[in-house]
Amino acid sequence: MRGVDLIPSVNVADEERSELELALRPSVMAGPLAAALHRAGLAPSNGGPACHILDVRYEPGERCTILYELGDCLALGTLVWGAARERTGEAGGCVVAPRMRVDFFPADPAMPGLATAMRPEKMVAALGDVLAGCREGEWRGARCRVTALRYRPGRRCTLRLELWTRHAGTGVLGSRTLFGKVYHSTEKARSVFEQMQTLSDVIRPRAGRLVVARVAGFLPDLPMVVQEPLQGVPLDLLLHRTNGPTGVDRRGERGVVMAGAALTVLHGLDLTHPRRRSIGEELQRMAYRSRPAARVDPGLGARMADLAAVLLHCFEPLSREGGKQRIVHADCKPSQFLIDGTKVGLLDFDHAGMADPALDVGTFMASLRQLGCRRSPKARRPTVSNMDRWMCLERSFLDSYCRSTDVDDDFRQRAVWYEAFALLRKAQRAFARSFRSPVAGLLVDEARLCLLSVDARGAS
Repeated sequence: MRGVDLIPSVNVADEERSELELALRPSVMAGPLAAALHRAGLAPSNGGPACHILDVRYEPGERCTILYELGDCLALGTLVWGAARERTGEAGGCVVAPRMRVDFFPADPAMPGLATAMRPEKMVAALGDVLAGCREGEWRGARCRVTALRYRPGRRCTLRLELWTRHAGTGVLGSRTLFGKVYHSTEKARSVFEQMQTLSDVIRPRAGRLVVARVAGFLPDLPMVVQEPLQGVPLDLLLHRTNGPTGVDRRGERGVVMAGAALTVLHGLDLTHPRRRSIGEELQRMAYRSRPAARVDPGLGARMADLAAVLLHCFEPLSREGGKQRIVHADCKPSQFLIDGTKVGLLDFDHAGMADPALDVGTFMASLRQLGCRRSPKARRPTVSNMDRWMCLERSFLDSYCRSTDVDDDFRQRAVWYEAFALLRKAQRAFARSFRSPVAGLLVDEARLCLLSVDARGAS
């Protein structure tokens, strides 16, 4: 996201509105952020680095976190209002206008271990304690290069770890590439580690169409889960390569079909997970999140609340028809799948739990529809031909899944309901990231269309 326009007149407190108007202008924030960067000793005093906004997480009436790119540095700005200000205060980091607390990456108040994880000498020692071969003394860590790949402030950060080692007996140098994910809590990291360990033990010996990364170690003090790399091309990249004006690259079409078949392998595992994903409770949270959204956009907030109520009304009969609960990925989308020949890799089990498998299928379909909405960013509505293309991919995914496993007659209807459910969740996330963008409203409209198709099938 390269900058955010000045928001129009909104129905929020004057103080909140004025602070947001300043914070969301990169040209205005460049000076204060550069001065804070210089005071922290992280940049030379001469020259003004370009400022861009990479991410926004806005909770009306509570807080807004903004991730800025300032030259080669990342700055995390936090604004808080009302009761949230009383709870958190303004401790830590530095404060710049408009009363924003700023922390420079890798400093993150919610992830104190991240700064340590970004220090190569610390990672050499830490990896030496957990990696096979190094732990037994056969290999000794020599140096490590740490590169941040994906950062979600306050929650997690994915790192590429390039480790060079020396054999204790021969002195021969070796190298390996690993991936580490730093979390905001030890409990969360431990849960992911244990689940990934179980999955890799169960899935790898089968040598089937689905593969998952092998866990290489757990560093509770950071806390970080370390895993081996997986081969393949991310499916979302294949979907973004168009085959001329007629549609998606055929490798993307084939990848969608492969992903549908591979997902049945996960759902077919005889495994349990301690987390039970309560869809009813999540719908209630969605309804609650619609209220503060109405402070900014009353119309959109009302539409979100109404959609949550309709989903909740439809959920009870659908849940009675639902099949046996299985282990699910719960964040199933094209970017989580790696296509490598006839193999499909599945990443990121942070949200895994027990639920109706139709949850994963509907979530993946919603992600495809979301991509269709994003492909026409300047249009208030995506073109019919563009949406038809992505809806065709949805049907291909659903057909592939259903052909590859034994599902009941109601599964397709449940999958479409879960698609609408996921589209509302995506709409609320889109609003939190860019509340002036039309995308949130488009996703609500698409969720409504999904529910109409569920009603039509139910009446037939």
